[in-house]
Amino acid sequence: MIKKIISALIVLSLSVTMLPLSMAAEFEDLDRAQALAAYGTPVIDGEIDSVWDKTSYNVMDIVRGGNGNFYTGWFKVLWDEDNLYVLAKVYGTHFDNSDVSPWNNDSFEIFVDEGLERSTKYDSNDYQVRSDFKGAVSGQNYDLTKVQAAGKLEEDYYYAEMKVPFVEIKGKADAVLGFDVQVNISKTIAAARECIGWTESSRKGAPSSDTSIFGNLVLKNTVSTIKRISVIFL
Repeated sequence: MIKKIISALIVLSLSVTMLPLSMAAEFEDLDRAQALAAYGTPVIDGEIDSVWDKTSYNVMDIVRGGNGNFYTGWFKVLWDEDNLYVLAKVYGTHFDNSDVSPWNNDSFEIFVDEGLERSTKYDSNDYQVRSDFKGAVSGQNYDLTKVQAAGKLEEDYYYAEMKVPFVEIKGKADAVLGFDVQVNISKTIAAARECIGWTESSRKGAPSSDTSIFGNLVLKNTVSTIKRISVIFL
């Protein structure tokens, strides 16, 4: 099944919008990574519904551990009044979920700071939720029975899709949350476990314990102004 991915050119349509100055002033650090989430409610089944076309791609290519030679991917976020919805596509050469510790398996996870407090430890509205390529859920500081997840595994990639209900807030347009993601890559005989992320700031610590290094997630009614870029996955 191991297959090296060579020169696969993926063209992603990224949707971006400019934030009003009043909202930008709320950010303590405008250099943080920022993702936009459009309003919409998908079906969680491991397939890509057309509603996902409403929101933007975000590339995951920040190596947090290992060499990251053959793994990268993208994620998208939607929201409604009660839930966050996340879809990720992870490209790779080998996928495994046999380890008893779920973070050592091939999986995708999100980190959320609903209150945007930027604290160095988790409080009641901070949480970590993870799904592997078969939709098995794990995480911390969250009632995982409320999470709905699905996965779809192919030869050179997998999809992970999650519905994660808000804990202390209601979704509303222009809300800003602390947010981060991570791809966990299982170890093999030839390679140690690896981690791939989205934010440069997360290199400064561990998102599983420190919300101060998260990026920003902005909830928008619509995401517009299409910008096309090319990303090469090796």
